[in-house]
Amino acid sequence: MFINFAILAAVAATSAMARPTIRENVGASGVQPVQWQITAPDGSLKCLDVKDGALENGTPVQLWDCIDGNTNQIWTKSITSGIGPIELKGTPFCLDAGDNPGDQSQLRIWDCYSGLPQQQFKVQGDTLQVADKNLCVDVPVVSIYEDGTSMQVFTCFANNDQQKWTPKVVGPTYWPARGGD
Repeated sequence: MFINFAILAAVAATSAMARPTIRENVGASGVQPVQWQITAPDGSLKCLDVKDGALENGTPVQLWDCIDGNTNQIWTKSITSGIGPIELKGTPFCLDAGDNPGDQSQLRIWDCYSGLPQQQFKVQGDTLQVADKNLCVDVPVVSIYEDGTSMQVFTCFANNDQQKWTPKVVGPTYWPARGGD
């Protein structure tokens, strides 16, 4: 199933006041965060992918063919907050734009740290933007969407197709745990 980031943002906006964040709910009531693949803007069926599945600080994030169930490509985000980290499912790693992100800063994974600015992203329409900067997750213009292309952040430009992403939900949405499970 494909959904638009704008829908996730709308859910976040209407849900933030009504209930605590999903992360808080996970510990409290067994609710799980949404799991999704982030698919490339050109319809090529490429996804954001952790290079070689290496779970180490600094591992580059790249484009790769979307593969159902590939744990290198499954990300989670608290959709009730609007701004927050994008975590690699089941790991302590988050999408990270680097210590001092600017145009062409390479995306990587890094240990998640609460509130770390380069790990805070917000959904702006169909873009993923570093929360406190005008930088969007971007496919380098020279890549032609090839497997192994390192992803970067770059100044956000309206209607830039290289910065438009689509989340593909691949896991739980917002389901409370059933009694006895």
